[in-house]
Amino acid sequence: MSIPSDTPRYTRDPATVLFITRARPSPGEVELHLAGAEDLLGRSLAHVQEDWRVITKQVFDMLSATNETTTKAGYTLDEVSVSLGFSAKGKLAFIAEAGVQASVTVKFKHP
Repeated sequence: MSIPSDTPRYTRDPATVLFITRARPSPGEVELHLAGAEDLLGRSLAHVQEDWRVITKQVFDMLSATNETTTKAGYTLDEVSVSLGFSAKGKLAFIAEAGVQASVTVKFKHP
């Protein structure tokens, strides 16, 4: 994504992650507005990394419970895909609502 020249300077900082909080209309659709670009939200890279650490720990905690159950039943867990999304405020979270599209898919595979 190219950053418009009128975007505030802080968004050009490599320590800031940009999120589009409002998408443009699909082809053939019209939206009346004053500005021509998407609304951008900046979050610090450190905060986004912390979201990743928390989510990854939660996934592995859930996987360890699954491994205990599958091992007892004589199965092994080979691969798990997790769909995640960023909220309009740039927070990473699990997707819990039907119809919400994942912006991040993480695949864990057992070696």
